[in-house]
Amino acid sequence: MTLARVVSKEGVPLRITAERWAHIVENHDYMAGNLGVVLWRRR
Repeated sequence: MTLARVVSKEGVPLRITAERWAHIVENHDYMAGNLGVVLWRRR
């Protein structure tokens, strides 16, 4: 399941899946609940 589709600063299209986000949060627990912040700051 894709949570978000974004384009990097270099123009590369990226998909953030639920599985990938769970992996990030498992290794960086302070990121839990911050998906919106991550996507907003990317711009």
